[in-house]
Amino acid sequence: MRLLYNKKVKIIRITSISDDGIGGKTGVESVHLSNVACYIRPVTGTERETFKKEGYVRSFVMYCNVIDLKVKDLIVDNGNKYEILDVVNTRNEFLIVDLSLVS
Repeated sequence: MRLLYNKKVKIIRITSISDDGIGGKTGVESVHLSNVACYIRPVTGTERETFKKEGYVRSFVMYCNVIDLKVKDLIVDNGNKYEILDVVNTRNEFLIVDLSLVS
């Protein structure tokens, strides 16, 4: 699988969540990891079964080494931003990460 890693992405984590004064929440985005080698592609039926979900309109899947990722972290790849929806660790060999395209 590692031979397919053809991208280097940044992982953004939201920190310092606080009230915005009008009933919402604000957070500060900070770079958690950078230059993470990975492979990203649109979701197929197989991944939908892995995550036990029907799928999303703009769904993608990312494969990468086992690293510190959390649901709600953001992946930035050449101007595209994805939100992490789910992370599956395959016996500590690699991660399968369910993504939704944000922008």
